[in-house]
Amino acid sequence: TNGGPVLGAGYAFGREDGFRGRLAYDVGLGRSGRWLGQLAFETDFTRRVSLAPLVMLGTDAALLRPSVGVGLGVPVALRPDLGVSGRLRLDVKWTGLGLAADVDVHATPKLGATFAVLAEVGL
Repeated sequence: TNGGPVLGAGYAFGREDGFRGRLAYDVGLGRSGRWLGQLAFETDFTRRVSLAPLVMLGTDAALLRPSVGVGLGVPVALRPDLGVSGRLRLDVKWTGLGLAADVDVHATPKLGATFAVLAEVGL
């Protein structure tokens, strides 16, 4: 079935680089099984906190081949400063395990763009 909890950990590269954690929940959208919605809580465990809604389109998952997806999201920074960003996500998942790469473009010139790579586990 589509959906369920997701736990992610990884590293962000850019002006605000460092370790990141993600706790999210996926929900299947439509009957095809190819569309997913996700709401994620993300933090660096020291000062950054954000909520990130995302919509993804992926290939059908199969036991012997990975599912590949692309998504668009709008991360909303809650701490240290309130702000909205744009996100492009590329991911590969295989039987509950996956790798995701996010490219965030921030609305403030101070932050610019960041690139994050996360390892994810779907439960």
